[in-house]
Amino acid sequence: MKDLAISKNGFVFNPSTGESFRTNEVGRLILEMLQEGKSDEEILERILEEYDVSKEEAERDLLEFLNMLKFYNLM
Repeated sequence: MKDLAISKNGFVFNPSTGESFRTNEVGRLILEMLQEGKSDEEILERILEEYDVSKEEAERDLLEFLNMLKFYNLM
């Protein structure tokens, strides 16, 4: 996770595998906060502060994104 290069427009590069992908603004925020060592709860709080979304939807989307990162061995 720490080695991922993340651009402001959501382009993500994994130098250890050479793979790259794009993410949206919220995904970029999540990745950056994970790199900073923030907890899931801190990330959730930030999403709720910055975006017009219910807590339930934010929790569901965060969990889904984290599971995707695990599936692709990024966490």
